[in-house]
Amino acid sequence: MTDEYNEFMQFAQEQVEGITDAESANEIVEWAKTCRTHIWDSKLQISRLIKEKATELSLSFDRSAGQCMEQKKVKGKPSIKETANARD
Repeated sequence: MTDEYNEFMQFAQEQVEGITDAESANEIVEWAKTCRTHIWDSKLQISRLIKEKATELSLSFDRSAGQCMEQKKVKGKPSIKETANARD
């Protein structure tokens, strides 16, 4: 069972790495929600991976809509990502 879990998580990680925008993130979110082959805590771990990737891409998860969305930028105010990059 451990091998199956590791293979499944490797597959899921590859899918999450392919996220490039809100649309592709939502496709993976939907897959994770409807997947019937979760093993142990895979659903939780995949959700964590999606959240990390979404944060990296400056996406946010709208719980009421149940999907990832582009963060709205306040006019004249830098985004969190821009602020973090300015510190580097």
